[in-house]
Amino acid sequence: SSGINAEYGSQQDNLQSGQAANVSSELLEAERRIEQRMKHLREQCEELRVPHYKLYNLYYFDRFNVAWCPTFKASSSTWRDFFIDEMVGGYAKHRSGQKYHLGMLEEFALGHGKRDWSNSPRKLKFSGERADSTRFTVVRHPLSRLISHLLKAQNLPYEVKRQKDVWTREAIMNGRENRDWDDLTRLKYEQELNTYISELEPAVDHTPYSPDNPYLHPPYPTFVEMVNFIMKHRTPRVDQKGANGHWRPAVEFCDVCMNTLDIIIHLEEEPAELMVLLNKLGLMRFKDRLSQKHNASKQDVDNSKSKSKDLMKQYADMLNNNQIRFLNKMYAKDYMLLGYEPIPER
Repeated sequence: SSGINAEYGSQQDNLQSGQAANVSSELLEAERRIEQRMKHLREQCEELRVPHYKLYNLYYFDRFNVAWCPTFKASSSTWRDFFIDEMVGGYAKHRSGQKYHLGMLEEFALGHGKRDWSNSPRKLKFSGERADSTRFTVVRHPLSRLISHLLKAQNLPYEVKRQKDVWTREAIMNGRENRDWDDLTRLKYEQELNTYISELEPAVDHTPYSPDNPYLHPPYPTFVEMVNFIMKHRTPRVDQKGANGHWRPAVEFCDVCMNTLDIIIHLEEEPAELMVLLNKLGLMRFKDRLSQKHNASKQDVDNSKSKSKDLMKQYADMLNNNQIRFLNKMYAKDYMLLGYEPIPER
């Protein structure tokens, strides 16, 4: 903890002694919270005998001796951009206009693991990774992750186009189709939706469409439509769309029990937990850069825990108990292992 305080405190020279003491206390509390979380995780992994999901969503960066699992909608873009900048060449290399995406880090992805790694507590060893690496991820309440993903599609229209084959188009159509429509009406509405989506990027004046076309009022999915889409693709079996990383439970996507992560922080507990993470990773020299971006990733819901809870309640109130029970069952292991509360039924 002294290392954290020294690094973090170096920017606190202008603080009163009482304020500095509060900073130190917050960091110590964050350390204790993370230690308890990881201890609880290890115990739950053994007690519940969490299955091996055979997922290897880890990226290893030898320069930092760090392995990272991207939990989508929990600062994954922040860390993705950081590692692209540091390992691939960043803006200097991709300033031609190519958008950052996880595929740029493909060369750093760890392959399938092997058991029985001698001289290491790891359950899985990955080729090219050092035995003393630090594996980490950042997580977020599952409901908050869903809201964040939805708001991106609602606030950035081009996201509806980029994800039309993944979920947005189908979610809209499933939620608004009327069985009383005749074939011509159904075809007209569908064609108008397809045309509207195709014109979203780059932004242009849209081709006129029927004012009574429900697919375009609003021209993006609602929260209920999003949840129903997930339910459809995870019941009775999980298909490819249902396994999408943007809503897949973090315990599954990062295979946290089998991949033996060393540190998991809550996005909701920043900046203190971020400082603990950066200290453990030896990345405190990047704290200003990462702190700014981490804080931005929280803005899509809210950067205050109390207001975030209020917003989650607002969205949960849109759901019926059947939908809430589905989400609570889907995210049960995230709740149990990562320290989050289930969504209260209405």
